[in-house]
Amino acid sequence: MVLNFSDPTLFYILFTGIFLTCRIPIIGTGLKVVNTMLHESAHGLVAFCFSGKIQSIKLFSNTEGEITVKGSGRFATFLTAIAGYPLSAASGMGLLFLISEKQTELVIWILSGVSILILVLFIRNWFGAFWLIGFAAINGALIYFKLFNLINLACYIYVFVIITEAIYSPFAVFYLSFTNPKAAGDASVLSKITHIHPVFWGLVFTVGNGFILYYTIINFFPFPK
Repeated sequence: MVLNFSDPTLFYILFTGIFLTCRIPIIGTGLKVVNTMLHESAHGLVAFCFSGKIQSIKLFSNTEGEITVKGSGRFATFLTAIAGYPLSAASGMGLLFLISEKQTELVIWILSGVSILILVLFIRNWFGAFWLIGFAAINGALIYFKLFNLINLACYIYVFVIITEAIYSPFAVFYLSFTNPKAAGDASVLSKITHIHPVFWGLVFTVGNGFILYYTIINFFPFPK
C-alpha cells in the first residue's frame, strides 16, 4: 500500500496527530528534539558565517538546547541569537517543498547529515549524543533497507514536528517573557544584548514565524479541490 499524504484528509489527520503527540511526555520529547537540533544548528550556522568559533552544542531531555560560541562581536552575537526560530521555521518550509517535489529520500539525507555533523564536531552532552546516534541510525536503516513507505512517513513526521514547533515554541517563549523573563531563552539573550525587554523579542519571534508559516501553508499545504 502506498501512503498518499498529498490527500488533504490524510495530510491533516497526520498533521494534527503529530501536534498532539508532541504534547505527550517522553514520546513528544523525543520527537521535538528534531526541531531543537535544527534550531541550534541555525544558531551555529550564523555564528560560523560571522567567524564565531562553536565550542559546543547541547541537546537536553526537556527539548531545550544550548550553543556556546567564542569570538563573536556584539552584532554577530545578536544575529546568532535571533536566527534560531526563523531559520528553523524556514527549514520546515524548505523540507516541505522537497517533499512536494517527491524528494523524500533527500529530506532524510539532509536531516541525517545535520545530525551526524553536529554529533561528530560539536555535541557535548550524553543525551544529545544518544539522541543523535539513534536518529541517524533509524534514518540509515530506512534508507539501507529501502523502506520507501516508511521513508515517506518519516519525512512527514519530521517536517510536521518542525512546523508545529515553529508555531508552538515562539508562543511559549512569548509567554515566558511575561512570567519569567530571565528564563525566556533566546528572548532573554537578546534582551541582554539590546537592553530591550524579552517581551518584545518574544513578539518578534511569534510574528516572524507566523509570516513564514503563513507562506508555508498557502504554498505547500494541500487543500480540497
